[in-house]
Amino acid sequence: MKTMVSARTLGFLAIAAGLAASAACFEDASTRRGELPTDEPTIPANTDGGVTRKGGGPTAGDGGGDVDEDRTIIEVLEANPDLSELTKAIKAQKLDGLLDGPGTFTLFAPSNKAMRELNDLVAKGDVDAKEVASILSYHLLVSKNASSDLIKGSKIYDTAMSVERSPVKVAVSIVGSNVVLNNGRSHQAQVTKADIAATNGVIHVIDHVIHFGDEPTTIEATLGELAAATTIPGPVKASLTKVSCPTKCTVFAPKSGTLSDDNAKYHVVQAAAPLYAAGVVGAAGGYVKTLDSEAGVGISVNSDGSVMLNKGKPNAARVTTTDILATNGVIHLIDRPLSRTEKTKNILETMSDVGLKQLGKAVSMQGSDSEFNDRDQSITVFAPNDAAIESIAELTARKKPELKTVLLYHTAPSVYSSQKLASVTELDSFIANKKIRATRSANPAFTFLNPSGTTPSVNDAYIDDKSDIVATNGIIHVITKVLTPP
Repeated sequence: MKTMVSARTLGFLAIAAGLAASAACFEDASTRRGELPTDEPTIPANTDGGVTRKGGGPTAGDGGGDVDEDRTIIEVLEANPDLSELTKAIKAQKLDGLLDGPGTFTLFAPSNKAMRELNDLVAKGDVDAKEVASILSYHLLVSKNASSDLIKGSKIYDTAMSVERSPVKVAVSIVGSNVVLNNGRSHQAQVTKADIAATNGVIHVIDHVIHFGDEPTTIEATLGELAAATTIPGPVKASLTKVSCPTKCTVFAPKSGTLSDDNAKYHVVQAAAPLYAAGVVGAAGGYVKTLDSEAGVGISVNSDGSVMLNKGKPNAARVTTTDILATNGVIHLIDRPLSRTEKTKNILETMSDVGLKQLGKAVSMQGSDSEFNDRDQSITVFAPNDAAIESIAELTARKKPELKTVLLYHTAPSVYSSQKLASVTELDSFIANKKIRATRSANPAFTFLNPSGTTPSVNDAYIDDKSDIVATNGIIHVITKVLTPP
């Protein structure tokens, strides 16, 4: 990562009215957004920081308010004391004429505090004063993008700055409920106030100045930058950069440990398009294919919204940072390496891996293996832990028809991730006309099955922290009690 902006041969785009009206070029990263289990990202709207119209009331944001019919972007800046430092810098660099002219722009406007930080860097010699104009130009897009446009998905946009006639790019990532510029890089910034409208575009306030030395590059170069910043270990970077990436690839980069060259392939997703954060969450309850042809990575979402890879396995990993965008894909940081030895397994094999030995024995003894391992149908298994199975020792001690009924009642003929369970009240079981009822407890970490009331009783079972364990033919949720068919 660069902490100092290096001198470069710079040029500005010739921004005529026709070009300004054209759409910005970007890499489309919106992926399965409708499957997100959480609310759409929101950005603080412009409610009190806008200018006042000459006719009266405050200027509302472009996300749903009226455009200020009288003021251009530079005039809006001049009237906003919270952006006075930016206004001074724009005028000092003689960029005010551009922002006062016709066009459809998006300005990511650093706050006064952010601009003072830039001034300090210039004063210390860490940033060349001659590059301030280029830095400011890097905050400007030549297309209008309201917050409603930005939150559609992570994208790479062209800015109004160019190097040898090639536009310099900025990465706009959706990180949880936030919009972040150049996420994961040295000078990332977050939108803190959105949709301050003007006649020639829209302004979004950000909390830091972004630097063109941090613009998105290739996966390989970005891994090098992350290693240089000690975000990931050097050996991890060395192994991952040896992987031949598809045109658009997704890399899960461990922040610790080491990777063999063979295991590195298991950290790169094989897909036609990059799997951005929305797509990762959308894949919860299933596997994604990797460049290791023998193994896929299971995706799970915890009740707190965090994403786990190969949950329940010995080397499960948590996704810590999403959507570090690159020109040929995306990088997500994980807290530890995944294990290539954890091959893709079916429900029964996975039960054994996660310590459900008693349930596995009961299923095999009863001859229900086929129902649990039917590869033509994806299922959900609510799997009683070993302590719960011991509570029905009388049934499991010998082969009884009632045991098969009980076991099949713990199985639903579809995949229900914990996020999906939160939206249903009942689901079919493998026993005809015997529904499994579900509800959320007062503690959002738990889903109760067959609750007898709002207060948990001895007949209730809840899904513990071992939820969303993915197998080739479905998903497992470990529960604390045995369910009794109604």
